[in-house]
Amino acid sequence: DPDAAALLAANVQNESYLAFAAMLLRPAGQPCRKVPMLVVAAESDPLFSVRQQRQLAEACGARFEVLPGGHDLMLHASKDRLVGLIATWPTGNPA
Repeated sequence: DPDAAALLAANVQNESYLAFAAMLLRPAGQPCRKVPMLVVAAESDPLFSVRQQRQLAEACGARFEVLPGGHDLMLHASKDRLVGLIATWPTGNPA
């Protein structure tokens, strides 16, 4: 919805420094939780590469999907596929 996207874009702000630092300083090798996980990567994400996201999924034993679009997949054409993946997770079947 273009109007919703415009409203969201108007409220976008920079990531907080503390949140950014915490992301960079996360110790490597922290164990993943033993729950079903889904990692969805955006093929054109400038922040997190598909390779990095695949490595995360493998380390956590998670299902891995790649969708077309950039960092904010919910604002791209693949948003309906994203919603479908989330809505049917973890069974893969609609509720």
